[in-house]
Amino acid sequence: MRGTKKRISINLQIAEALRVDVQPASIICPADRQCQQIVTITNRGTSSLENLKIEPTQDLTRVLEDGEVQRFYSSTSVAPGGEAKFAVRIDSSRGSAIGVISIKADCFEKQVDLRAG
Repeated sequence: MRGTKKRISINLQIAEALRVDVQPASIICPADRQCQQIVTITNRGTSSLENLKIEPTQDLTRVLEDGEVQRFYSSTSVAPGGEAKFAVRIDSSRGSAIGVISIKADCFEKQVDLRAG
């Protein structure tokens, strides 16, 4: 049969995997205390980390001050070799909670475990 063989050109580009460190991996705040922890995101790769978002799970909003995390970075990207920092302020006198804070960016997600109370 004629016309059944086709050639398809494929251009494949391989990108280096993102190398990102998040410290600390977990945060524990004892009962009836107020705690603060700075979390550092370090980009050890050769590509920028884009569209950075910090999101606590719903269970944590009652023990986090203002239901959020205090952001210390001014943009939503982290250049190669750069860092972003944010503070987690916990008031475990409001109750106990277990959850995670998700750190998300394009093609990247890590979690920081959090336990209060």
